Amino acid sequence: MVQLNRGTFYYQSTKSDDSVIKETLTELAIDHPRWGAKKMTAVIRNQGEQVNHKKIRRIYREMQLNIRIKPKKRFPSREPVPLIVPEQPNVSWSVDFMSDALASGQRFRTFREDVLDAYLFSDLREVQEMAFDWMEMYNTTRPHEALGNLSPQQFAMQAILQS
Repeated sequence: MVQLNRGTFYYQSTKSDDSVIKETLTELAIDHPRWGAKKMTAVIRNQGEQVNHKKIRRIYREMQLNIRIKPKKRFPSREPVPLIVPEQPNVSWSVDFMSDALASGQRFRTFREDVLDAYLFSDLREVQEMAFDWMEMYNTTRPHEALGNLSPQQFAMQAILQS
């Protein structure tokens, strides 16, 4: 009479329960507020969950965990001025970063955002403790895209097992 397909009448929605993903994303957001949906997806998959990245991104947005991106500051144009050549040794000082980690800037930028910009410190000991904790997390649990979204420790273990 209405000319509807029989399947349409008997269809029952099969929405999955997203509470486990929401709980995991909440924990990750509390521990690592600067991580985006891509990094959190890698962590969830490394924990053994087989979840579509689009589903995780949708839940991430629903929970309003998006990272606010600061617009780049525009500096006024400047006239190029030649550097002053010192007349004798030890008149001026410069810093030369030879470390490959600092040369790329990625690790230092991540450390600055995750630790230095995120906390107020009362003394040097507190900074050292936070830096050590961050270094442990960076090498043991934080997924790295260059390593196939594995942590350096997981990548090393995988290389040992494959040898």
